[in-house]
Amino acid sequence: MTQTNVPYVALALRARRVKSELMAAIERVIDHGIYILGPEVEEFERRFAAYCGTRYAVGVADGTSALILALRAVGVGPGDEVITAPNSFAASASSAALLGATPRFVDVRREDLNMDPALLEAAITPRTKAIVPVHLTVHPADMEAIVKIADRHGIPVIEDAAQSVGTLYHGRKTGSIGQLGCSACIHSRTCTPSGMPASSRPTTSRCTAGCSRRATTGSRAGTKWSSGARTRGSTRCMPPS
Repeated sequence: MTQTNVPYVALALRARRVKSELMAAIERVIDHGIYILGPEVEEFERRFAAYCGTRYAVGVADGTSALILALRAVGVGPGDEVITAPNSFAASASSAALLGATPRFVDVRREDLNMDPALLEAAITPRTKAIVPVHLTVHPADMEAIVKIADRHGIPVIEDAAQSVGTLYHGRKTGSIGQLGCSACIHSRTCTPSGMPASSRPTTSRCTAGCSRRATTGSRAGTKWSSGARTRGSTRCMPPS
């Protein structure tokens, strides 16, 4: 039997298809000399927000930064609790811990390995400040049920959409359904059925922070705060009211 070794990633193969476009983009940046943020980032944010169906997007360094900024934007801090799924990448929980909050896990459903809404309400306490459902490997969480429970308790929902950019849930892109959404664009991310690689950014229909990671939002105040936090640091910016 012939054995074939399949590489975990093949970045050169992927880049070869768009090499001329990549080199032209690199040359434009070298020519204008704006290596941090700049017009390319602004264009990327605008186009990503349009792709997700939100009004705004804010790029940050990585998906973990996006989650931290999104949590800060809704006021998460020491003594609070953040509900999330137990089977995601560490940042889904550690971003809350880095802000002094306590991650609180809700188990997942067998059929899609995403947060089980039937177990969510029992995990909510007076200290719950945010709910972070994870869309695992392009499978969307049951956002309709999760948002309904969260709204009943007045708790913001921050989507961890790092593995689901382009995935549709009842006709809407993941990352645009909760108050905030976060996703990530690294080479090892899975691809959605539309073929767009998952990326690192937060997105939301109301307010988000976030890449090459980015955050999208429909809130001008949230966008202004996220942009300032990206530039000056989240600890020096008051969360939007």
